[in-house]
Amino acid sequence: MKKILKISLLLIFFLLNHLLISQTILGQYEDEAPLQTWNILGYTSARAIGMGGIRFALSHDGSAAVVNPALASLGPDFQVSLSGSIRSATLFRFSLINTGPIHTSRNSNISLYTLDHIVISGRLQKWGFVLSAGYLENYHRPSVIAEDSIQNQVYHDIRFEQTGTLPSISLSLSRLIAKRLSIGLGINYFKGQWSKKTQENWYPGISITDEKTHDSSGFIVHGGLAFKISPQTSIGAVFRAPFEKKTESENLLEFRAEQINKTITIQTFSDNTFKQPFIAGLGGVHAFSDRLLFGLDVSFFQWSRYQIQYFGEDIERNFKDTIKIRAGLEYMIDANFFEQTFHLPLRMGIMYDPQPMSDPASSYVFLTLGSGLHSRRFKFDTGIALGREFGSGQNLVSMTFLATIMYEISNQR
Repeated sequence: MKKILKISLLLIFFLLNHLLISQTILGQYEDEAPLQTWNILGYTSARAIGMGGIRFALSHDGSAAVVNPALASLGPDFQVSLSGSIRSATLFRFSLINTGPIHTSRNSNISLYTLDHIVISGRLQKWGFVLSAGYLENYHRPSVIAEDSIQNQVYHDIRFEQTGTLPSISLSLSRLIAKRLSIGLGINYFKGQWSKKTQENWYPGISITDEKTHDSSGFIVHGGLAFKISPQTSIGAVFRAPFEKKTESENLLEFRAEQINKTITIQTFSDNTFKQPFIAGLGGVHAFSDRLLFGLDVSFFQWSRYQIQYFGEDIERNFKDTIKIRAGLEYMIDANFFEQTFHLPLRMGIMYDPQPMSDPASSYVFLTLGSGLHSRRFKFDTGIALGREFGSGQNLVSMTFLATIMYEISNQR
């Protein structure tokens, strides 16, 4: 009878603790937050990231044309590009880590290796097209195991893990409506999953598992225009319409006591929604010479309209609108290898990336570098972005390394 009473009290404590944790305002790393930053728009290639992430007015590869479909009508006759990445980030407060029963004295680190996207783009007379597939967002978190022990004997532990991605496919069309002016529109279908699992064990024989699984799907409409003011200067404007991530969610709570051979399972289902914000951006590039290029992008994220309905409850995030600024330079060097001429680009950039939560007021500042090797039809680029977070007091850092390989048939304009 005492065992049953103890087990019952543990179950009540866990359920109350679970309810309290689910109300916690976490700041940057809410469970549904993409890893590294909230401010994500489309894909990024190695050349773009080397120049601070600029993509709105420069038709350097197909991933830029995914963000601004109008660039396809001004770009190569045909191009296929493939990008892969290494991403790492440090986190301090996420899920129940430093917001609930698990406390750490230092930041947690996570590193991911991903084949990011493949893009096919091209143009035929006045029309341009872009077809792409890749990952829009990533929801992975560091796995954590916390243990309590007496005389090197573990009597209690908590295990946490969260994984998830948001794959998508996109089709965009664009058209030249004047000699140097193009407009474009695209639609993106996404279908992904993320899951979170917490397991608490008391040895011997008692365990409590809390597992949530979310299956999201929906459509995104995006578009833009591109205008070549002169052979040296271009501007671009983009938008992404607000949309809903419609999510089928399942929450499984399981209590197991081996001593009395008892298992209690509570399973709930819900149709949740995550209303994503409107995004608009404006960018420009200018060639000071045949070798030196400068670009600047400014994008607006309407995070104040971000809304969540989660297991029948409207969740308040208290987000504010953000403006993300990116700028970069590219200098091209010619080199001869094996009696062939190659182009060696050198790139650098800077990015200011404020996060949407009001408290803490957090922003990342990134320094970016990049290079590559270009022949007439084959191009290989690398880029790296190193970021430091300011505002939370936790000295968070973020790193992204990208490599992109391309094959293209260039136009003769």
